[in-house]
Amino acid sequence: MTRRSTAVAVALLFSVSLSGCTSFFYPAYDATADQSTATALKGVAKIAADADLGKYTTAASFADAESQYSDITAALTIAALRAGNDPASKRGTAMSARDAIVQQINDCKQRVMELVSLHKSGGLQPASGVAGTTLVSCNQAARAVHAMKGGA
Repeated sequence: MTRRSTAVAVALLFSVSLSGCTSFFYPAYDATADQSTATALKGVAKIAADADLGKYTTAASFADAESQYSDITAALTIAALRAGNDPASKRGTAMSARDAIVQQINDCKQRVMELVSLHKSGGLQPASGVAGTTLVSCNQAARAVHAMKGGA
């Protein structure tokens, strides 16, 4: 083996070993989880906007938004399942990152469920801020899942 072929072999081996390390540091990007969190975020934003415009001021208005809430929670359930079942993230930093992302998705879902309870019990009052915390939580989850695309 010549010096040049040895250098090429070492460089190739190094790059292959480095690419294998990426799954140790962060979980793999999942397009379905990304799309699901984006869908949920858009749904929460729509409910928040409608609430601020006075569309949901009574408990009876819950029926108008029930299918939106169902779509949001279904999308978040799918996202959490997909993000939590990344087989490459079973050790090291990638496992911690995966668990943090799943926790963010579940926090968003919990906020949505709290919003559902408030809406059912007395409606959502304009400018009360109750939907805003849900929107922030879901935005963080969507951004965390989408950030994995940069590492893919």
